[in-house]
Amino acid sequence: MVAGTDTGPPTQCPGMDLGIDGTVALVTGASKGIGNAIAAQLANEGARVVICSRDADELDAAAADIDGEVLPVRADVTDDDDVARLVDETVAEYGTLDILVNNVGTTGPFEPLADVPRDEWRAVMETTLFSTMAVTQEALPYLREDDWGRIVNVASDAALMPHAKMPQYSAAKAGMVNLTTNLSRAYADDGLLVNAIAPGTTMTPLVEEMMADIAAERGITEEEAVRAFLEEEKPMIDVERFADPEEVAGVVAFLASDVASYVTGSTYRVDGGAIPSIDV
Repeated sequence: MVAGTDTGPPTQCPGMDLGIDGTVALVTGASKGIGNAIAAQLANEGARVVICSRDADELDAAAADIDGEVLPVRADVTDDDDVARLVDETVAEYGTLDILVNNVGTTGPFEPLADVPRDEWRAVMETTLFSTMAVTQEALPYLREDDWGRIVNVASDAALMPHAKMPQYSAAKAGMVNLTTNLSRAYADDGLLVNAIAPGTTMTPLVEEMMADIAAERGITEEEAVRAFLEEEKPMIDVERFADPEEVAGVVAFLASDVASYVTGSTYRVDGGAIPSIDV
């Protein structure tokens, strides 16, 4: 992994008893990156984890690498039939569903509005926002049935501080934050707590590929590309490095747990201080 600082995060968040041992969790987009780290963290806490992805080979490899009980289900969450089958297979295997993590998303072109084709807008909305709605809608009957449920939506810092480019991505992620608040108010009486996280730039395979492209384009090393990107595009990050997926996963595990039993309707920034603010 390319490092952007002299010190890095732990490979796994230190444990406390989060009270989710034996629960059933579904994590979408979990074959790699943040979703994979979330699935691994929940499994480490004793949850029985269902992971999904469109790529069966990547999904099986991810499941084999996770230490814990994992059920891989190949599914395209933009397809209604696949969404229904995903939830059905989860419940058929484990009898219930307690935790849903909506992680699937895509960025589209890194361009300003004038240069983003409308079909790209539709694709980003479908993959990022509509999939969150669809999986949540399918899972709601099970998440509500035992007076204990958790939904964590993986949004982005772009939802709170939109970039000048990628307006389609910022808008889709902002929609996820809005939906989070709506769901938290609609289903609190059922014991269903709904929160979102807003990660900053995280060293996922997609970002690693981006850094490699920058390095090749400029004739520099990947480590130099990371430093250049931080200085030019993300100078506001106080900790002066990208997030590690495991750092993001630790916050999701907290929000999915009994420890967060009085937290709902919130969006947690996991951005290294990139968006300094006082919420009122």
